[in-house]
Amino acid sequence: MANSSRHLGDAADSGSINVSSMTVEDTTEDAPIMLDLTLEEDIAANLDHYILLTRQGYFIDADKFFDIHLKKHAGWFPVIWEYCNSQSIQSPQFDPAVNAFVKDSSCIHQYDLGETVLLDLMINIERRGEASIEQLQRMLREEVMRDIDVRSANTI
Repeated sequence: MANSSRHLGDAADSGSINVSSMTVEDTTEDAPIMLDLTLEEDIAANLDHYILLTRQGYFIDADKFFDIHLKKHAGWFPVIWEYCNSQSIQSPQFDPAVNAFVKDSSCIHQYDLGETVLLDLMINIERRGEASIEQLQRMLREEVMRDIDVRSANTI
C-alpha cells in the first residue's frame, strides 16, 4: 500500500517514493507522485512558426504570435533579423530605421560584431545608399552566420 503518512502536498525531498520498487498491491491505491520539471521555451521552433505564418500571408496572426512569444527574445539576432525580413514582406515600405522595436533591439549589446554590423546596415540602408546595399549583399553571400540560415527578402 502507498505511504499513507505522506500528504499530497509534501515536497519530494521529504521522503520520496521510489515508484520502480512498488508492488501491484502498492499501486491499487492512489500514491502521490511529485515531479520536478523545468520547462524551457523552444525559441527556434517559435521563430520557425512565425516565419511560416508570415510566408503564408497570415500577417495579423504572425504579429500576435511574435508579440507573445518572440518579442522578449530580441537579444537573439535571428529574432530581429526575421522580424525585419517578415515586416518587409508584409509591407515593402517597411523602414527598420523608424520601427520602434528594431531601434530598441539594435541598442541591445548581446550581438557579436558581425551581427551588429549587419543590423546597422539593415537599419541604415536607406540613408547610406548603394554602398550599404552592396556591403549587405556581400556579407549575406559570404556568411551563413554560424549555423544561422540567413534568408532575405528583396533588399533592393
